[in-house]
Amino acid sequence: MRRLGLTGAILVAVAATAAATAMATPPVDARHRATVKVKSCSLDEKAAVFYARMWKLHRTRRMKMKFTLLERAAGASRFKRVPTAGLRRWRKSAEGVRAYGFRQEVRGLQGGATYRMRVRYRWYDEVGDLQRSARRMSRPCRMFMPLANLRLRLIDRYALGAGTWRYRVRVTNAGWSAADEVATRLFVDGTPAGTAVTSHLEPGESSRIALDGPPCKLHYSIRVDPDGSVAESNESDNRVSALC
Repeated sequence: MRRLGLTGAILVAVAATAAATAMATPPVDARHRATVKVKSCSLDEKAAVFYARMWKLHRTRRMKMKFTLLERAAGASRFKRVPTAGLRRWRKSAEGVRAYGFRQEVRGLQGGATYRMRVRYRWYDEVGDLQRSARRMSRPCRMFMPLANLRLRLIDRYALGAGTWRYRVRVTNAGWSAADEVATRLFVDGTPAGTAVTSHLEPGESSRIALDGPPCKLHYSIRVDPDGSVAESNESDNRVSALC
């Protein structure tokens, strides 16, 4: 099926195999009677395989599960459902089995995006009444190489005296890879006024930077990685500015 979404056209091919077994299975804690795992996640093939499994409850006659693919496009902050015809129907077990598993493959995933599989589970008793339902979410499957993502937030500015001001900013690595030799440059009224270098930033790590320069008359700005030497997943959040 083709779907036009935030990342353009996406082709999702469903190639699934069900595994329903009547063999004895070890006891499963009630909190873990439904699971979903990422079995493979291939950037080269733009494909992923998810495996969902569920175990019967007392007097369960049949079990069902339904898959929903979620996508977080490059630069987006939230996951959204991928409308896919091949994932609309419920997969059901044979009657009386103790455990039921289903392998779901998706293809045509978009580069730069992140995917998760949400699975809904249902248990039915001997007369067909619903016993219980549950929902589980897989771990992420990322269709990109881990990269840093440097972000800036202004803190304040104040006078030091003798015609010098201090401009402070916080640099954060919001990406998935470390960044080395991170330069942060101050511009006062459009003129470069000084550069500080942070030797290393781990993913999720922040550093407060102080840059000294002349007092501004109109505006000032601060840019991280001004020369583009750090490979980033998003280059649009490397600059902050303010009026004087």
